[in-house]
Amino acid sequence: MTTDPTTISERVNRACGPEFLRDVTSAAWPDDGRRAANLFAWIPRDAHSTDRTAATRAGQTAHTIDSFLAYHSVEPANTSDNPAVWQAFALASPLTSAR
Repeated sequence: MTTDPTTISERVNRACGPEFLRDVTSAAWPDDGRRAANLFAWIPRDAHSTDRTAATRAGQTAHTIDSFLAYHSVEPANTSDNPAVWQAFALASPLTSAR
């Protein structure tokens, strides 16, 4: 799976984005979710980019992840234990990360 920010942002932000995020969070990643976390590692970096397109893409993607977590708050309790994925989501979120 690619870690290209544009590709990941498009997958997260389109209509089937919640399904993609559900698949990522519910998969039993053999590496505790580190590979999946790499899909979102660009968000905190790009959120502070001077490139307006990159910063906007990061903000939109972080917002979509936050919305997914808010609207599907019961589901994380029923997902696989992927600490790296949850950490990546926390770092991507302007609501939970220290900036």
